[in-house]
Amino acid sequence: MGLNGYVVGKNLIEYMLAHILRMRSVLSLAKEHLRPELFDNPSEIGYRHILQLAYDFYERHARLPDHNNLGALLMDEADASHAIPDFVGVDAANYLEWVGEQPMDKLDADVATDFMRAFLHDRLIGGAASQLHQQRMGSNKIDYVAAGSNISALARQIEGIGRKGHNVAIPAKWDRKDVPRTRTGVDFIDEYLGGGMEPHEVNCILGPTGVAKTLLGTQLAVSAGCEQYAAKLRGEPYGLTVMISYELPIAMIQIRMIANAAQVMKSRLEAMGEYTDLTTSATMLPYEIQQQSEKDPARRLGEQERIESVAGWMNEFVCPVDFSSSPTSEGGNGHINEVVYKLDQLQNDYGMPINKVILDWAGVAVDRYMEVDNNTEKTTKTQELGKYVRRVHDQITTQFGCTAWVMHQLRGQVSRTAPGIPLQHTDAEWCSGFAQSAWTALVLGTKDNVQNLCSLNASKTRQSAGKQSQIMYIDGEFSQLVPRSGLTLDPHTRSIVSRHEAAQIADYAEEGATLEAEMM
Repeated sequence: MGLNGYVVGKNLIEYMLAHILRMRSVLSLAKEHLRPELFDNPSEIGYRHILQLAYDFYERHARLPDHNNLGALLMDEADASHAIPDFVGVDAANYLEWVGEQPMDKLDADVATDFMRAFLHDRLIGGAASQLHQQRMGSNKIDYVAAGSNISALARQIEGIGRKGHNVAIPAKWDRKDVPRTRTGVDFIDEYLGGGMEPHEVNCILGPTGVAKTLLGTQLAVSAGCEQYAAKLRGEPYGLTVMISYELPIAMIQIRMIANAAQVMKSRLEAMGEYTDLTTSATMLPYEIQQQSEKDPARRLGEQERIESVAGWMNEFVCPVDFSSSPTSEGGNGHINEVVYKLDQLQNDYGMPINKVILDWAGVAVDRYMEVDNNTEKTTKTQELGKYVRRVHDQITTQFGCTAWVMHQLRGQVSRTAPGIPLQHTDAEWCSGFAQSAWTALVLGTKDNVQNLCSLNASKTRQSAGKQSQIMYIDGEFSQLVPRSGLTLDPHTRSIVSRHEAAQIADYAEEGATLEAEMM
């Protein structure tokens, strides 16, 4: 069936091409193995031109083409060369409109690869067999052994498309010395990561309800944007940081980002009606004067000026995405494919590659996914959460060459744990194995509500030797965690105390144990 009959139903070619146009990994694979000239039937001329235009666009821009742009390019080509009949151009435009309407959660890279293998088997193996038959019918002498061997080799090559080859224990060349590490810009996080994150790395942040997970995600997003801005100024590669929220609406995320980037109190931002309600350098509040006490008074900035000073690079390098509403056509259905589609859109819109993705948080995303699929079995939720980090790696960080942070919640029972006890990633809500595929799992401890403190513990690491738990001040007004080096966890009182107090408590405990032993 050709493009003319697309309203009746879709054949293998049309579904295969839809995947190629909508999924980066499939387009990259097709570009390597699927030549446009293989669409050699008269009814396939539209497909051939669409595929070639998609390849050309991807080669020039390193991103997926928009189906509307492809339709316009195809019509332009038809007008310029007259090589495409008018009815094919119209039908191709209709087909591309259908492609754009397909929900990302219905597309599957593995299925698309199977389509591609089936198509190539039909065109290449079938073509070779047909050619062999024609030679047999003619007067040419045929070496059947060689012909059969060539066809078998071609079949094996087709079957191997999209499948990983075998690795060796000792490679001939070791080339990891040049693997780049990207700083997060948050020093206490980079210490846990051995200096930064490698390409494709996926890390997790877990914590009890209400203990700064989103706050830390916001801090990472702003710091990443600042790092990318600095990279651009140095003439180095740079990219976009995307924070996707399944829980907080966009305004709440924006307020947290402004509070952190411009160091404007969150309560001030929440109370303002418009930016003119904030201070200027002439009307600064005491907290601002204290913040900038080391600066020359003539160079001190009010809230409005501080926001203006960061707006340029923040809007260029940081993009918050609101998936907080219930699943709609606008987004928020929880599927990883939906995130992939959104990232492709953002790459096109911002004109730069994706550098970092922050997903807040996995439990809500999986709930949405199951709601869309009408699946409410608890065991299925456990299974889906167990696969979530691996899917982020396979479908996001690997495909976009970026890094990712995934937020998730700890079990409700751990919120009753004393603040002085470090928590573990295996306490993840609904799925103890949630972080099993993560490079590093950072776990926030129970909040000390009196001091507004919590611990931060790397309960799982791959890249570094590990680091002792740190105590963090939860600075909600400026949406940031601040290390408190003078504090530590005391195992005897199960509380957060000064290092001096901890040493005294340890001495008392040792003296008590000695006296008890002597009395026995």
